[in-house]
Amino acid sequence: MKIFVDKREDLSKRWAEKIKEMGVEVEVSWLEAGDFLIKGGESTILIERKSVSDLVNSVISKRLFEQLDALTHQEVPFSLMITGDPIELSRRFRTMGRDPNLVWNVFLGIQNELALSGIPTIVVPEEALVPRTLYLLAKKMETGVRPSLRVVKRSRTLADEQIEVLGTIRGLGIVKAKALIERFKTLRRIANASLAELADVRGIGNKIAQHVIEVFTTPYEEAREIKLSRKKSLIYWEQ
Repeated sequence: MKIFVDKREDLSKRWAEKIKEMGVEVEVSWLEAGDFLIKGGESTILIERKSVSDLVNSVISKRLFEQLDALTHQEVPFSLMITGDPIELSRRFRTMGRDPNLVWNVFLGIQNELALSGIPTIVVPEEALVPRTLYLLAKKMETGVRPSLRVVKRSRTLADEQIEVLGTIRGLGIVKAKALIERFKTLRRIANASLAELADVRGIGNKIAQHVIEVFTTPYEEAREIKLSRKKSLIYWEQ
């Protein structure tokens, strides 16, 4: 069995040394995608690592699902490894004067989206446990016990883009955007729907419905004067 660690990982050398101490062949190199590549027996698994802090930042910048979408086009199964403790991060947010609930809103929202997308997730509470986790995965693969990770490979469709466009509206997200598309069939019908029709969709309600109408009907020059607070924009991840 062999574990490849991406050179761009901040702790790559330290983790490589720890893995070697466990008796596993390891190589630090440039990986085309992901942070770790595990080869054990006849199986190969690609792993993308994100700390809880990385997740919050990548959600705010909307990079997370772009990165995961790139992984779905690889030739091997992949998994997302989440490292760190969301409780500790929420405490840090409180110390910095930021809303500690933001961490949980983002973390739970991501977990929901990943489950619905069929992307397997490994949660490691401490970064120090990453080498041990990789070792255990490699060991199981070498003995023929392949982790239940599946490839989520499919071509990107126009429907995906429709859902993504709608999902960027504050208060929606992928799940609620998909519910709206399934009810109204086209973006044009959503834009022309009444408050009552939109609010009738499960999970929408009057508040989100009103904002959707504002997005589609407010003239551009007028919309430029309407400020959306950063905190409120993150309602996108509340499910």
